[in-house]
Amino acid sequence: MITKATADAKNIKAISDLQPYAGNYVLGGPPECPQRPFCQLGLKTVYGLEFKDFKPLDAGGPLTVAALEGKQIDVGLLFTSDPSIVAKNFVLLDDNKHLQLADNIAPVVRNALLQKDDGTLKRLLNSISAKLTQGELNDMNKQVAVDKKDNKDVAAAWLKKQGLIK
Repeated sequence: MITKATADAKNIKAISDLQPYAGNYVLGGPPECPQRPFCQLGLKTVYGLEFKDFKPLDAGGPLTVAALEGKQIDVGLLFTSDPSIVAKNFVLLDDNKHLQLADNIAPVVRNALLQKDDGTLKRLLNSISAKLTQGELNDMNKQVAVDKKDNKDVAAAWLKKQGLIK
C-alpha cells in the first residue's frame, strides 16, 4: 500500500512502478518481513526492489496503518481487504508479477443449512463470488468496521444493487 498522494505524484499503480523510487522509500511491515519470500525478500527477488530501509511494525495492523498515514513509511504491507485502504484513501498496488497468491474468499455456512440446501444456497453463493470485486469488498469492510454500519444492512444493500435479492 501507498498513499494516494504518493501514487498520484509518481504515477504508481503497480508494484513494479516502485522500481525507480524504492531506494528512497522505507518499507513497513511485520518484523519477519525481511526474511519472508512473500514480503521484502520476495519484493527483491521478484521485482528487484531494494528499499532504503525497513521499519518493523505489525502484520497489517494499526501500527502499519498509522506509520503509512503519518509518513514514517512510504510503502506498507496490509491485507488486501483491510478497511483502512478505503478509509484512509490508500492505494492497493497491482501485483503485476504475481508475487502473492490469489485471494480466495470462502463463505462460511452452518452445516445444518448445507444439509437442507437444495442447491439454491450454493447457486447464490457462487453468484455472489462471481460478482464481488476486491474494491467492493474493501468498501463493505470499511462500512462495517469504520462507519459502524450493520453488516446485514451493508450486505443486503450490495445484494440488491447486484440484483441478487429484492
